[in-house]
Amino acid sequence: MNLESHKFMSFFAPEQAAELCKIAGIDSFLPKQVIFEDGEISDFFFLILAGQLKFRKYECSNQYTIIAQA
Repeated sequence: MNLESHKFMSFFAPEQAAELCKIAGIDSFLPKQVIFEDGEISDFFFLILAGQLKFRKYECSNQYTIIAQA
């Protein structure tokens, strides 16, 4: 999937969607790579174009609970 065809873009006027696509960056991540930690404040938002991810919450003693998958 390319960014322009992501469902998220359909919520914007065509001009706005085009501007978002123009300024967006595309990153790739390795399997099991941490993108951000629970509690971190981010300057970015992420759209999944391919693959999947898990949202995990740190519990205690290096234990994590999967709270969502996308």
